[in-house]
Amino acid sequence: MESLSGSTFLARIALEWKLIQQDQLDACIKEQEILNKRGKEVLLGQLLVDRGWLKPGDLARLLQEQKARLARAPGLSRYDIRERVGEGSTAVVYHAWDRETGRSVALKLLREEVCLDPVGRERFQRELQATMSLSHPNVVAVYDGGEASGRLFLVMELVKGRRLSDLLTARRLGGSDCVALMAKVALGVGAAHAKGIIHRDLKPANILVEPGGEPKVTDFGLARRTIPGAAVTHGVMGTPLYMAPEQVTAKAASPRTDVFALGAVLYEGLTGAPPHAGRSDMEVYRKILLEPVTPPSQKNAAVSKALEAVVLKALEKEPARRQSDATALAEELAALPR
Repeated sequence: MESLSGSTFLARIALEWKLIQQDQLDACIKEQEILNKRGKEVLLGQLLVDRGWLKPGDLARLLQEQKARLARAPGLSRYDIRERVGEGSTAVVYHAWDRETGRSVALKLLREEVCLDPVGRERFQRELQATMSLSHPNVVAVYDGGEASGRLFLVMELVKGRRLSDLLTARRLGGSDCVALMAKVALGVGAAHAKGIIHRDLKPANILVEPGGEPKVTDFGLARRTIPGAAVTHGVMGTPLYMAPEQVTAKAASPRTDVFALGAVLYEGLTGAPPHAGRSDMEVYRKILLEPVTPPSQKNAAVSKALEAVVLKALEKEPARRQSDATALAEELAALPR
């Protein structure tokens, strides 16, 4: 087993200060792997605290020390960090100024505490590898990335807009606007598919919409690269409301898996709710696997039969019955009568 002491800055400091022992760190890594296989994601730092091997106060001191050392990290010295613009469970996004290129950028930094988490680090590295190879107007561009004193970072295009999830919460998009927007989203995802990249976590929160209405797909943290004709398996991954049946059962993922998610987002935009909702993840999973999708026209009479056919095709439970990839879905949406 590879120890984090050689790759994680925060863990190195903890060992350096003799706050934990190597065998304690390795034991928590093993426990975390077991929990991950059961679908539970727990931060390594929290496991150390829960076992009583690391005091909460010591973890706070470690985070402060890492912050101080990070400030001296040469890998980030070119960026003037200005203000926080967003955050998630694993990372914080800042508005920054790139001194070398003279442009505003979004700087995504892995959270200090997550630096102890090998799963979080793996996903961050995966996002870097996937997005650095993509160039499409409907995908958030990534300019730079790497590691500075144990802290992983991405330097991305600064998108001044709102998440689609916020727009859907505020109001239901008009049918034609929703279709036009999702056709562009599908083109961006299709560009990833053409590179052999499957996103695997498409949802409204991972689609940014600029003030002019241009959408951009972001957050490739669960993305996987495959080879032509191959599929990807990696356990149950994704966001339940937008997961395809093959994700629920931990079977092979393919571009058609992303097509299902795009269909679910489009369905929500047209009707105001995802195709399968429930009071718990297990209820959602059961519906995804066993229950037919209610035709969107039954929830929104303005949905045409032609549009409904495209949406229901994308939401077929059998992958082979869906559009072959996101580009094919975009083409079907573009061909609909206006």
